[in-house]
Amino acid sequence: MIRTMLVGVALLAGTLAFSTPAMAASGYDTFAGVYPNDEAVVQACRDGVADERWVDMTDCYFKHRTDGQWELWVRI
Repeated sequence: MIRTMLVGVALLAGTLAFSTPAMAASGYDTFAGVYPNDEAVVQACRDGVADERWVDMTDCYFKHRTDGQWELWVRI
């Protein structure tokens, strides 16, 4: 059991060590709106790329809310 916990802690530490520099270098998350469904939030992300508000679709993050709507967050 202790061995399993140590392996889990080591994996978590490795993940954080790997992801933190990349996240810090890529900017910060900005709230970009609430949309009624998944199609609308994906289209809003595409529109942002077309308008050059952000670089590409990989900058978009979608969060499903408890009320059924979707939030769009963008890494700038």
